[in-house]
Amino acid sequence: MTIERTVPEERSPESGRPVGFRVQSGIPPKERGRAAALYARALARDMAPLVGGGTNARRGATWVRHAMRPESALVILDKRGSVAALAGLSFGEGGFLRPDRRQMRRIWGRLGGQMRWWRWQGWPAGPETAALVIDGIAVAEQHRRRGFGRALVQAAEAYARATGRPALRAEIAANNDAAIRFWSQLGFQPVARLHGARLLFPRIPADVIVMERPVGTAPVP
Repeated sequence: MTIERTVPEERSPESGRPVGFRVQSGIPPKERGRAAALYARALARDMAPLVGGGTNARRGATWVRHAMRPESALVILDKRGSVAALAGLSFGEGGFLRPDRRQMRRIWGRLGGQMRWWRWQGWPAGPETAALVIDGIAVAEQHRRRGFGRALVQAAEAYARATGRPALRAEIAANNDAAIRFWSQLGFQPVARLHGARLLFPRIPADVIVMERPVGTAPVP
């Protein structure tokens, strides 16, 4: 399924009409490196031991580039066609990221890759669901606080409605208060709390909050 719409964000100084950003399904091939780096920076907030920051940021982006499924994403493109924001999607058969242990070893070395693979396995995964899972939202710094996150949730709801999904779901680290507020403001309610392998991986959040909202029952503002 393809989604294309405009996000009225800016106005032309000549005409005063909205210029808009385009929302579409799938990451364009030429933008996959940029999208991977953007998503890796967002993921590092909750999974820094896995993705890595600082000197490891580039390898983290490389890992995301190989692990992500470009077709399972919604993106907002700016006027130049560059990714300004994206949301990973999961359809019940795995998340937006599908890491490969061998690839992780190639990126971080045998020991480093194996440790990150174990850390990935320690991240608590939600139960199977018919809901459309929004598997993380990432917005470029210069485009934050412009409603792009909400626009992606709107597009995800349209996608869910068109494909017969009964609800939207998000899974958020329990210590990420800002993300929990964001989803709550969009009408999502907690439905479960998942427990991770805290003793094995103390730097990965112990709990994940599962939040859902039935499709069509609480329109995104």
